[in-house]
Amino acid sequence: MSHALQSAGFRTLFRVSDPRPRDASAPEVSPPRFSRTDFVSPPGQVPPAASQAAPPAQAPHTENKPLRVGIFGRGRLGSAVLENAKDAKGLTVAWALGRGYAPRSPVDVVLDASHADAVRDHVEWAVRTGSDLVIGTSGWTIPDLADLVGDRIGVLTAPNFSLAAALLRRLALVLARFAASYPEADLGITEKHHNKKADAPSGTAKSLAAALVEGCPRFTGWSLAPAAPGKVSVASLRTGYEVGFHEVLLDAPSETMTLTHEARSRDLFARGALEALRWIRGRKGVYSFDDMAAEMLDPLFRMECADDRGTR
Repeated sequence: MSHALQSAGFRTLFRVSDPRPRDASAPEVSPPRFSRTDFVSPPGQVPPAASQAAPPAQAPHTENKPLRVGIFGRGRLGSAVLENAKDAKGLTVAWALGRGYAPRSPVDVVLDASHADAVRDHVEWAVRTGSDLVIGTSGWTIPDLADLVGDRIGVLTAPNFSLAAALLRRLALVLARFAASYPEADLGITEKHHNKKADAPSGTAKSLAAALVEGCPRFTGWSLAPAAPGKVSVASLRTGYEVGFHEVLLDAPSETMTLTHEARSRDLFARGALEALRWIRGRKGVYSFDDMAAEMLDPLFRMECADDRGTR
């Protein structure tokens, strides 16, 4: 098979779109505890918050007013964000809470780095208080998230806060489109994480698999190894202290090609989470980290090819 790509054809490998809503400081001391009923009332009953006066609307964030941030979760990600926030400009952490604690006040934007089972409660709290929300927890599903959020707050979901990982997803899509015209080529994903990570495969691996399925019609989904016919094979390893490793593989009889991203420190994700908190403030609807990354990454794919310019 010929691998030559004309410059015009090369540009069609990339699909660029503008971000849009998708359908689909120190911690507080001894905050009050809550149960799920603080967020969701039994059928026919009025939630406690509904009987109280609605909280005042959040004032638009301005550059000279620090962004007030809350953090759900004191695990690896939440702790890393809290530490990195100490040196962040224009941002202050109002509270950072472990599991089972209720915040005392709304904030401009809150990070959910807790547990999959708590995400819906936190979404409902954010909607009720008018606090924008960034979800960095993995393994959760809320099919009606867009309906739940509406245009009341902004919500950003992120399986991975690394800008380079978002770039990897775009390159995976290009690789899949290349494989679509290469019948002998197979596609697969390998991912490795520390032995405390509860879900497998990772949210990032699922996002990469979705990109491969989008780009190569031969595949209709993914499956954990061994691969099922017509499925992208995904292999997951949970051992040791690996922060995060993802590899996308094209395997053909006469050649192979791999795309790899390895995180060396959780500070990488903490810095990305802080940028996501700034980005979502003031927006309405549901976005992904990929929407945020589009503003910085998609222009890279609009560069002219040398043949188009005539000279390099």
